[in-house]
Amino acid sequence: MNIPKHIAQIPEEEKIPVVIDLLEIINFQYEEIQKLKDEIARLKGEKGKPDIKPSRLEKPDTSKKKDKGSDEKRPGSVKRQKTASLEIHKEEIIKPEVIPPGSVQRGYKEYTVQDIAGIHFGPNLQNFILYQHYHSHVTQPLIAQQL
Repeated sequence: MNIPKHIAQIPEEEKIPVVIDLLEIINFQYEEIQKLKDEIARLKGEKGKPDIKPSRLEKPDTSKKKDKGSDEKRPGSVKRQKTASLEIHKEEIIKPEVIPPGSVQRGYKEYTVQDIAGIHFGPNLQNFILYQHYHSHVTQPLIAQQL
């Protein structure tokens, strides 16, 4: 029987013939409701309840899997440079204000600053976007269109 768990927990001594009949009716209705739900889903074009086979408790064959350390990427996952189409107006080298004694330069990282007039997605642009969204109730697509 596919009776829900809370109903199936009735002790045997309380299962008189009437209760047994009612449990059979409930089980029949439960199965019929599930069939009807599957039929409705099928008519809507959805998939019905999946027929999941029980586990065979076998370990999957890992010989076909790639090593986790391999640097091979899936086709189409190559990153594109997002700043390639930007027009660069100004290049600036920023040197640190204070260099602690004993420091060693280990290199640098180049990055592109993009703002209306300021710093790396500068505070002016951030404030403008936050003000538009939270105070003026401008939707995100409209903000993106403005930018």
